[in-house]
Amino acid sequence: MILATKPLPRMPLPVQPQPRPLEAPRKQRQLKNVYRLAFILMVFGALAFGAVAREAAIVGRNRTLRELSAEIAALEATNATLRVEVARLGSTAHIERVARERLGMRAPTAQQVLTVRVNSGGN
Repeated sequence: MILATKPLPRMPLPVQPQPRPLEAPRKQRQLKNVYRLAFILMVFGALAFGAVAREAAIVGRNRTLRELSAEIAALEATNATLRVEVARLGSTAHIERVARERLGMRAPTAQQVLTVRVNSGGN
């Protein structure tokens, strides 16, 4: 057996390229970020629009409620006035006065009153 006195030259091993992670080109990444931002803005815009629309509806309903409350108060006042008027016009004293003054009526005398008797026998 013979031993080599010189060291063998080292041969570099063939270098296999490392697989690089696939990176999207810079413009594609920027475009993707723009789409994400646009989506987020649309979502927040829709939420803001919904909140504003809800508040506008509440304000409108409150205004309608105030208007109806005022109308109810006015109608109740008119109703109270009319009830007083009905009570005044329906009183016996008022009816007698109108009959005497406007219609020229007077109370009947004893000779003008006729009493009728009805038999309860059914004949």
